[in-house]
This record gives sequence, C-alpha cells and structure tokens, in this order.
Amino acid sequence: MEIINVVKALLALTVLRLTITNRKLTEATKVLRRIEEALGRVFEIHPGAEIDKLNRKDLAKKAKHKNLKTLAVLISANEKTYGDIVWRICSFFISDLKASGNDALVIGTVGKELVLAENIESKVSYYDLDDYNPNPAVIHQIISVINQYDKVIVYHGQNESLLKQIATKSEVLMEIPEMLKPSKKYIFEPTPLEVLNFLNRQVVVNTFNQKVYTTEVARLSARRWAWTKQQMARVELIEELYADYVRYKKQLYQKQQQVNVSALRLSREQQLIKKW
Repeated sequence: MEIINVVKALLALTVLRLTITNRKLTEATKVLRRIEEALGRVFEIHPGAEIDKLNRKDLAKKAKHKNLKTLAVLISANEKTYGDIVWRICSFFISDLKASGNDALVIGTVGKELVLAENIESKVSYYDLDDYNPNPAVIHQIISVINQYDKVIVYHGQNESLLKQIATKSEVLMEIPEMLKPSKKYIFEPTPLEVLNFLNRQVVVNTFNQKVYTTEVARLSARRWAWTKQQMARVELIEELYADYVRYKKQLYQKQQQVNVSALRLSREQQLIKKW
C-alpha cells in the first residue's frame, strides 16, 4: 500500500508539471501569434510582399557586389528536460558549422556545453537566455551582434504535432529592399529612408523573436509529451499495483480463513480428547 501511495504522489506531481507546461505552452503560443501579427503589420505597407521572397531578392542583390558575412545562431536551452529535441538541434547546428566554418552565436547552456566539447575553430559567441521569459535586454545584445552580419541562419526547434518536434534552420530577414517604398501617409511625414530604417529594425527583432518562441513551443511540446507518457505509465503502474494488492488481500484473507478453520478443528479435537 505504501508503494501505491508513493506512485500516487508521483502521479499528482506529474499532473502538476503537465499543467504548468500546458500553461507555459499556451503563453508562448500567444506571444508567437502576437509576433506574427506584428510582422504582418510591418509588411502592410508592401502589398503582396512576402518575407522569404524579399529576403532572397535582397541577398541575391548583395551577393553580386560582395561576399556575404554569415552568422549561424543556435537556440538551445538551459535545461535538459525537453526530450531529445535540444540535442537534435545542437547536432544539426554543429554538423553545419563544421562544414561551413562560419561565425556562430550559441544561446543556452546546453548548447554551450555541446559546442565547447567539439573544439570548433569558428569564432563563437555565447549568450544565456531564459527558457521561459527571454530578457529583452539580452535579446537586444544578440540583435546587436546579428546586425554586424549580412546573412543570419538560425537553428531552432519547430513543433509539427503533439508527437513530433523537429530541428530546422531558417534565415532572419535583415532588411527591406530599398526599392520598396511606404504607401501610407502620415501627419508628420518621415522620409522613406527613415521609415525603411525603422521597419528594418522591427523586422530583424520580430523575426528573431519569432525563432526564439517557435523553439520554446517545440521544447514545451516535447516536455508535455514526456510528462504525458510518464502520467500514462504511472496510471498503468497504479492499476497493476492495485490489482496485485487486491490479489494479496484475497490470498491473505483465504490464508486467515484456513488458519481459523485449522484452529477451530484443533480446538474441537482437543475438547474431544479431554472428554475421553
């Protein structure tokens, strides 16, 4: 019975952790949705513009004039309680970094440990960003590094379903092509260049934040599935333990009955012997 109580306590703890994870996952999803809306508002001044197409055109234009400085950014984690998703992201990043030799920026202590263990010769910067509440000040420090490069590739996690999280990479849009000019009018009309500079900063910050929170959603989804599996396993264990406990009590009751019957028979035999 003590074992059953211990398993029940563990089950309650798992349910609590699952509830907390679900709440954090909901919050991260809401933030991600707000970021996507912010990006949509930025591109409202460019009817029909698509981020990927703009990025490809701009990079192709730059590539004709100079070699692009490329930065590889790894978004890992500070904890190891997300299944194997963080390890897969890091492995993907390390493999590409060894092949390319680009400069790199690593976010999270788990990624730092794995990258340092590889003794990579590339120039690598390390930053610590909270898994659940990213500090805007740290993000701005990272953005200041990102702004020094022409092309930024972010390695992050992506949630495809409850059971599947993948390691992927995507580019951060660095600027809006200058040939696209704002179509909105303002009371105090800024110059097109001022508008574009402002929007460029907004696009860089928002697209990077999008990768950060996409990774968080993938990590939390992996954790949720891990807690769910533990919950299912412990429920099954409780059922098995309870069934064993019921069988044990039944066997014990049967043995007690046998002992009582034997004691009654022995008592009667002793009484008969005394009469004789």
